[in-house]
Amino acid sequence: PVLGTTNSASSYASMVYEAVLDIDPDTMEPIPGPLCESFESSEDNLVWTFHLKKGVKFSDGHEFTAEDVKYTFEIIGDPNTNTVRAYLVEPIESIKIIDDYTIQFTLKYPFPDFLYGTMTRGIIPAHIFAGTDINTNPANQ
Repeated sequence: PVLGTTNSASSYASMVYEAVLDIDPDTMEPIPGPLCESFESSEDNLVWTFHLKKGVKFSDGHEFTAEDVKYTFEIIGDPNTNTVRAYLVEPIESIKIIDDYTIQFTLKYPFPDFLYGTMTRGIIPAHIFAGTDINTNPANQ
């Protein structure tokens, strides 16, 4: 979900990696995805808070937490990451972990694609990728 550059790569990644949000096929509105209980925004749509599901585990048994969400979007924005998706995180001013299952994003400006593009990206496990070069990590091949 971070390095893929084609539609087929994105389709494959969406079958392997879960996202915070989904898009309702009937209304085309963002809804909580497999990793999210609920979400809300500030009145100006600059601060978004996501309440993550508890008890979700990666395929290796490691528990999913807000750290994985934060890591995913920070690595997309890292200039050393070979990704075409950096535009999805450019509007993010900060990412704050409130607790293991609550994460808050503050945007620099309203960004319509934040819910539809950014938060529908698959979340990668920080415990596998952090501290490595994501561009060459064997788990990313």
